[in-house]
Amino acid sequence: MNRKHFLPCVLLLAFATTVSSQDQTNSEWLAKDVQNVRHFLSLLPIERLPFNLLEEEFDRKFIVNGRKVSFLRHPEDFGFGYRQVEIGVPGGYCSIFVRGFLLDYEYVRFKAGVTCSSRSWEKIKDTLITTWKDGKGPEVVETESGFHFERQYDNQLRKYKDRVALKLGNLNERIVVPSNLRDDYEALISPFEHSIVGKDGCGPGGVVPWGKISIDAIAKTKRLDILENILRAYNPGGRVYALLALIDARSRRAKLSPETEKTMKLVADLDSKITVCLGGTLHIKTAAEVVKEFGSKL
Repeated sequence: MNRKHFLPCVLLLAFATTVSSQDQTNSEWLAKDVQNVRHFLSLLPIERLPFNLLEEEFDRKFIVNGRKVSFLRHPEDFGFGYRQVEIGVPGGYCSIFVRGFLLDYEYVRFKAGVTCSSRSWEKIKDTLITTWKDGKGPEVVETESGFHFERQYDNQLRKYKDRVALKLGNLNERIVVPSNLRDDYEALISPFEHSIVGKDGCGPGGVVPWGKISIDAIAKTKRLDILENILRAYNPGGRVYALLALIDARSRRAKLSPETEKTMKLVADLDSKITVCLGGTLHIKTAAEVVKEFGSKL
């Protein structure tokens, strides 16, 4: 699966890919990265602080010439008190980052570490890894452009799923999804995905959102039980895709149960913010607004 969640933030990449035009290491840039890693180590373990307090600590620790340099990515709201967040700090070659999922202010899952361009990382990785180990940082996974560690708290994830189920009903755990659609299904119900909703190509490249491709493949099977599970699941964009697919199925004379009809109305009334592609550009709308924009009727 792993379609979208924990993708590097555009802002982080913008900082991380600013590299020297020379092959020789810039000592000032490297010193800044070493200092940032040491500041970051002093904040560990991350989970000891609710995210709002972590933001305050980032602001306090990462100050350059009296100016705050940390930034907070605009949270992605899933509804039910659940959201995706990201905070980061640019350095010389690299950026420090924490990105994850919160229920209220408690961590459900997070990934934290250092990200650079692959070219820069090859030059400076020994220094930064040594700094990390000397500071007794947790075990990390090294990649071609940095390193990171991850944590997940299943009890918090269960609380989020229970909140959704209390409103929309339980998923049918007994359904069997065809193997060729398993990845599509898992992404559309994932608590770590927030699918962009669209009907056709989006952005300068005219790329069709993966969620649209996935829901179309599932809808072709005429498996209402699969669509009903997506409707009740944890991906806000996935729920809207299922809502639109079920409205379309009903227009083609598919018989929906009263319970499904009720859930469709509940999903349409949710105040979760949906990223939708209209006319090639992205907009933020509610589920009800998306239904209206797409010319569908509940």
